[in-house]
Amino acid sequence: MNRINLEIAKQYANENELTKIMGFILFTDNNPYVKKVLRDDDFWQALDEISGNEWAIFSIKPKQGKIEIPTSKGNFLQMMVPVWKEPKENLKLMQEFDLKDTSKLPMLLIVSQNEEGEILKCEFPIENSNLDSVYNSLKEGIEIVKSTIDEILPQFKKNDEVFINVQRSIEYKLIWKKIHKGLKFYSWINGLIP
Repeated sequence: MNRINLEIAKQYANENELTKIMGFILFTDNNPYVKKVLRDDDFWQALDEISGNEWAIFSIKPKQGKIEIPTSKGNFLQMMVPVWKEPKENLKLMQEFDLKDTSKLPMLLIVSQNEEGEILKCEFPIENSNLDSVYNSLKEGIEIVKSTIDEILPQFKKNDEVFINVQRSIEYKLIWKKIHKGLKFYSWINGLIP
C-alpha cells in the first residue's frame, strides 16, 4: 500500500494552495485495468489535464480482501452467508477514510475535512471491465469534480460548501445512471413481451 494518509494529502494541498477537496483512486491487485491506466503515461497525462490545478488526486492500493464461507464447528448447522475478510494492513486506511470495508473497490474517493475535523467523503465507482471503461469512469468522476469546482467563485473555494456541491453533483450523476440503467432494462423486458 502506498504510504500516504490524509495528513500528507492535506499538507500537499495547503502547500500548493488547492481546494479542500482531494481525490483518492483506490484499487487492488484484483483490478488490473486500473493498474494499467494509472501506469500508462498517456492515460495519466490525460487525466491530469482533465483534473486541472485546483485539487489533488492520489492513488492507493490496499491489500486485497476476500470473501470466505464460515466453516462449520462440529455437528452444528449454520448459515452459509459469505463474509468479507479484510486484511489487517487495511485497517488504518479504513479508519482514516471512514470506510466500512474495501469490497467496493475500485473507486474514486472524494474526501474533504470540515472545520470540526470531520471527514467528508463520497464514492464514485470505477467500472473495471476493460481499459476504456476504467479511463471513462475516472474521466467522468474527475470531470464532475472539476466542473463543480469551476462553478464556484474563487473566494469560496476553500469553504466547506465546495465538498457539499461536489457530493451533490456526484450523487445526481449516480442516480441518473441508475435511472438510465433501469430504463434500458425496462425497454429490454418490454421487447420480450409480444
